[in-house]
Amino acid sequence: MAEVIAFPADTIEKDGSWEAEEYSALMQAFRELSRRGVAECADIGATDEGDPQFYLFSTHDWEAFQTISKVTDETGTIYLCEDRRGMLIAKHREICALLNTVVWSGEDRIKARA
Repeated sequence: MAEVIAFPADTIEKDGSWEAEEYSALMQAFRELSRRGVAECADIGATDEGDPQFYLFSTHDWEAFQTISKVTDETGTIYLCEDRRGMLIAKHREICALLNTVVWSGEDRIKARA
């Protein structure tokens, strides 16, 4: 297994595959999960097909416990959230709606940017 090195959230470099608003929403989700003691670090990468991914790593085993992918098909962009086994947790056409489903509940919602 590869070694994972934890970097503070503000040191993760944004690559060109996530738009600034998407990246901001992903980092807001990471900060919330980190505050709760659920996520220790995050990273960005790509699927085997080259689609952008955002990884959240757990505090107890350093395994990616959730991945969020941005997939574009003939109908547009779809955001997918999968668990550590690759099982689909949620999918949505809006990143904020996806993150609200998998991270937040009640009044603590990510505000979609107009």
